[in-house]
Order: sequence, then structure tokens, then C-alpha cells
Amino acid sequence: MGDKMLKKYFLFLLFLLCLNVYSQSLKVITINVWSGLDYKGTIKMGEYESEEKAEKRFQFLVSQLKDINADIIFLQEVNPVKTYSSRIARLLGMDEVHQVCNGGIKIASLGFPTNLSEGITILARTKYNLEKTDAWKLSGMFGLYGDYFSTQFNETNFALVAKINVNGLPVYLVNVHTNSTPPDKPALRNYLEDLLSKNIISKEEYDDGLKEWARKLKNRSCEFETLSEKLKDLPVGIPFILGGDFNIEPDDPHLVKLISENNLLNTQKESVESPFTWLPYKNINIGYSISDSGSNNEDKDAYKLMYRYYDLSPRTIDYLFLSNLFNEKCSKEYKIILDSLDGDVQASDHLGVYSEIYLSGISGKIKKETDYFTNINYSSIEPFPILMYDTDIGFGYGAKAFFMNLFDQNESIDLTAFNSTKGERWYRLVFSIPDIEKRHGKIYPVAIDFSIDYDKMIKNGFYGIGKNSKYVDQEFYTKEPVEICLSASRGFTTKFVGQFGLRFKGASVYNFESTGKLKELVKSSSDSSAYFVSVFLNPRYDSRNSYINPSGGMVLQGEVETSGKINDDTEHGVDFSRYYFECQSYSILFYPKTVLALRFRLQNISCNNLPVQVLYSLGGNKTLRGFPQDRLIDKCSILFNGELRFPIYNRFTGIIGLDAGQVFPSFSDIDLSGWKMNPSVGLRFNLDNFIVRFDAGFSNETAGLYFNFGHIF
Repeated sequence: MGDKMLKKYFLFLLFLLCLNVYSQSLKVITINVWSGLDYKGTIKMGEYESEEKAEKRFQFLVSQLKDINADIIFLQEVNPVKTYSSRIARLLGMDEVHQVCNGGIKIASLGFPTNLSEGITILARTKYNLEKTDAWKLSGMFGLYGDYFSTQFNETNFALVAKINVNGLPVYLVNVHTNSTPPDKPALRNYLEDLLSKNIISKEEYDDGLKEWARKLKNRSCEFETLSEKLKDLPVGIPFILGGDFNIEPDDPHLVKLISENNLLNTQKESVESPFTWLPYKNINIGYSISDSGSNNEDKDAYKLMYRYYDLSPRTIDYLFLSNLFNEKCSKEYKIILDSLDGDVQASDHLGVYSEIYLSGISGKIKKETDYFTNINYSSIEPFPILMYDTDIGFGYGAKAFFMNLFDQNESIDLTAFNSTKGERWYRLVFSIPDIEKRHGKIYPVAIDFSIDYDKMIKNGFYGIGKNSKYVDQEFYTKEPVEICLSASRGFTTKFVGQFGLRFKGASVYNFESTGKLKELVKSSSDSSAYFVSVFLNPRYDSRNSYINPSGGMVLQGEVETSGKINDDTEHGVDFSRYYFECQSYSILFYPKTVLALRFRLQNISCNNLPVQVLYSLGGNKTLRGFPQDRLIDKCSILFNGELRFPIYNRFTGIIGLDAGQVFPSFSDIDLSGWKMNPSVGLRFNLDNFIVRFDAGFSNETAGLYFNFGHIF
């Protein structure tokens, strides 16, 4: 009897939980908060109102938003977008993401126009874990758009994309601000002709007005085409809410087409008494737009006069749309808000749109997101051929292939095989179950990774040991390193991973120069090989948004490794203790999506009489790219890498970087003198499961050219 009661109680709790998820609603607002600028000026834009008046308007907006207590808020024309967004988010107790759209020419906060850094913002309750996922540029010349760096030369409009999680249900949020221009209607053309006939404007001004109008209309058409295509690229099966200032009326062909192509549901209700969000006779702030002169008392041109005439008409230009995973029952309430006055203060020149959106109509259609690893539901093979030529290694040929979930066990197999006509060899196998990228950021009970890496370098350089080694002492030899690693890891949380493993590592060196120093260090043929078996422990905090190609988050990890000789082999075996710490950081600086990637790494190995093959090295394609492989070797090393990673075209991206590092006999000998530094540039080709990398590094000693796979960190 007790077991039956317990079971009923459990089912009742489960029912209540499901009821809570299915009845969840989101209170959503969109409002153009009005920058108060006339967008005229070079050093500084003209301002319609005083700082005191703008502050009163801001405080009145905040007080009204607090009363509504919305879950999601879309803001447009936010200026200055960074400080405004963080301030309003703090006052409302919400998270924020934003995107600079129009910022002029700025480095940090210095530049022109001094009072322009306008953009769009999304606010969300902290419980929804708001995260920025993308920014879609809808119009404008090429430029850089960020909080600390901006090169913007003409009007630019964006759509800001973010993502929230509502009790496990993912929802995308898209905030849009498109260019403002009157529609091509006969009444407006007649108005311009009337101005011409009354000699209010000249024929030249009339023609210029028509040209400007046509340019703006073409720009609008491109914006809506881009927006429609971008919406189609959002992940299938995840709902989205689209809102913002579209600057377009409900019957405009561009909006009708956008709704039709993307099966959008307009939350606006026909029963709303006054659906207008641009209301000249009720909004005191619109008086600035429809006055005969601008903030700087400059006469308006033909296009501006026509625009003023159009602005006298009330219209709906702000909307909240739902994707086709919602149904009409999801939109329960719709109203126009922020239309009240506080003396001579009104929140904006637009009115706001409010809608309460219920998720009950969509929850059964979407796959819930979970913090736990879930099975991979597809299989794929991704091959890449390798063809190259280098004077040292000759003609190189090979292939890389990535196999995803071929055996339906969530596994991945990464194979690389490379040969050259002069004897260079590189073979690599990585087997992971589950796949590393798919389990990244998830909780999982156990993962197994197995790798084999063999690399025969027929012309490897030796320069001596320690920081004072010289490039002019270069000598060549052949090096054959091999590494076999087996590890098990567990994702304790979405960000904390513990890893334990076994590692076999060794290297053979031969073909020494007869008069070289290395031959003296390796005194006999038996010393030309060194190997060890070790155990290691690696705890890791990892908040990156991707393992393969991160653009946000950080990594803090340490590793302790200890080895022993195999069967007490005193000729070839090595025993030592190794300590390792690494920090990585990734953040988006500006649009186009430019990522600042930073890495700091410190390694130290404790052992006497270590063979050359086991010492830490700096130089080559993974550390100091302007210096040759193994340019610096010793028991302790410090490395710093910084990269700006930026888009070029489609799957091609580029990097500009700086590498710096040095080696030391021990941790206690670390100092800041004599560090090696080099700039680097590179090209990336981004595939679904791996990255193809071409790098060049330049130093005062030499230059390095590299082909490899994956970012260097």
C-alpha cells in the first residue's frame, strides 16, 4: 500500500511540473526608445533635447517597464547602447545583450561623432539564461561595429539574435530595426509635385529627393530580403520570437512577403481599438520629427519635407511576430503601451507593443534542451585531401577524414595520414566516445578518448638548450616522436570536467651532424631513444561555447603528470613529475564577428638528467610561429598567444596574432628578459567537424609557414 501511495505522489509531482512548463508564458515588449538625435553632424550629432530632459524620459520609461514586469524586452535606437543597456538592465533586474549599429569612427570611447553609439538591445529575466548568438547585418557599407572599436561610414541596420531557455525549452529572440523611409505611394509623389509646382523646391531639389527616396526604398528591399533568408537559417524545430521597429506598415509588400515566406504569426489583435505605434496627434516627441526645421535649424530638403508630411499620418510600424511552431492560441494578450504622459515627458516617439505569449501550444513540438549529453541522431563522413610542397620535405600528399557516429555509439574517429617524397611522415588517430564537440558543455557520466600520434621529421633543428641558445648554432637531425594516450573523463557539470589518463610518449633522434653539439649530448646509440609511461590528472573549468571554434567563454585547467621507467629500463626509460597550467579566454570584440582569443600556459618538469627528447620546446606551428620547431628547449616554459579571428568569406576566416614565450631551467629561474616574440597571420577554412589551418609567423631570426588542423588553442 505504501509503494502505491508513493508512486501516485510521484506521478502527481510530475504532473505539476509538466503543468508548470506547459502553462509558462512570456510577457514580451518591443519599444524604440528614441535616441533624441537628428543624425546630422560630424564632430557631434544634433540633439533635440537637453540631458536633463533625456534623463527624465529615461526614468519615466524605466518606471513604466517596472510596472509591466515583462520577461523579454526588445529595444531599438538605444544610445549610447553599451551604457544605456547595462544601466536599464540593472534597474530592471534583467540580463542584456546588445549590438552597436551606428557608432562613427571610434577607438574605445574616443572618436567622432562624440555622442553617437546607437544600437539595439534585448533584455531578459535572469532565470532564462539569455545569451547572444548572432548579429545579422541588414544594410550598410563594410565596417567594424563594437563597443570599443567602430568604423561606420553610413546608416547601418542590424538584427540582434539571442537565445533563452524556458524550463528546458529553447527559444530564439530576434530584435530588428530597419531603415525608415516612406512607402512609394501616389499621395506622396503628388505631394512632392505640388511642392515643385509652388516653387517651394526647385527641379534639382525635386530630382534629388526622388533619387534619395529610391535609394532608401532599394535599401529597405535588401534589408527585408536579408532578414527573410537569415530567419530561414535559424535551427529547425526551435521557435523564435521576432520583434522590433520595422518602419513599415502592415500592408506593405515587403512585410507581407516576410510573413508569408516564414509563416509568421502576428500577435496583433484586430480587436485593438488603436493599433498605431506612430501617433503624431498623441505623442509629443514626434513634434521634433514633423517640425519645419531640424535641431540645428537647418532647412529640410525635398525628401525630408516629404518625410515630414508622411510623419503626420498615424501608422503601425512596430511588431511582435511568432514563428510557425507557435499557434494562434499562444498569443493571449496584445496591447499598445507606453502611451502615457508625465507632465511634459513621454517615454519615446514610438509607442510600445506588448504581448503575452503562452508556450503550451508549442511545448510538444520542440525537443527540450538539457544540460545532459543526449545521443547523436545522425552519421557523417567529412574528408579533406592534403597536397603541398616544401623545399625541406618535398612534395607532400595525404588526407584527413572525420567519421561521426558511424556505429551509432555517439563516437567519432579522426584520421590523418601524410607522406612526403623526402621521407616526412605524419599519422594520427583520435577516437572519442562520445564525440568531444558533442559532449562539450554537457554533463556526462564517462567519456573515453584514445589517440595515437606519430610524426617523423626528417629535418628537425637543434639550437642548444636554454634561453641563451642561438639561431646561428642551428644543426639538423631526424626526429621520430610517438605518443599514445588513453584517458577517461567525466562532465560533473556543464563547465567542470575531470580527466584521468595513461600516456606513452617517446622519441628517437638520429642522423646527427658529425660536428654538432647534439651528437655530444646523445653519446651513444642507446641514448638516441627515450620514452616513458605516465599517469596524469587534469581538472578543467571550461565555459567555451564550442570546443572546435569558440567565440566566447574561458578555460582554466591544470595537469599533474608523473612517470616511471618501464621495467626499470635505465637505458631508455625516463621518470619525472610534470606540472601544467593553462588559461584561455574568448570574446567577441565587434561585428563582423571578430573574436579575441588569448592563451597563457606555464609548464614545469622536475627531474635530473633529462634527455633532450623530453624537454619542453617552444617554436613551430603550435607555439611560437615565427620561430622554427624546437627553437627553445628546457625544463620550464611560459607561453602567451593572442589572436584576432575574423571572417573573410563564407567558410574562410583569418587571424592576426602575437606569440611570445621563453624557456627556463626551473620555475624559480623565470624572469622577463630575453623573451621571444613574433607576429603571425593565418587563414582558416572552417568545416563542420574540424578546421583547416594555414599560418605564417615572422621573427627577427626567420619566418615560418605552416599547414595543420584546428586552432592552435
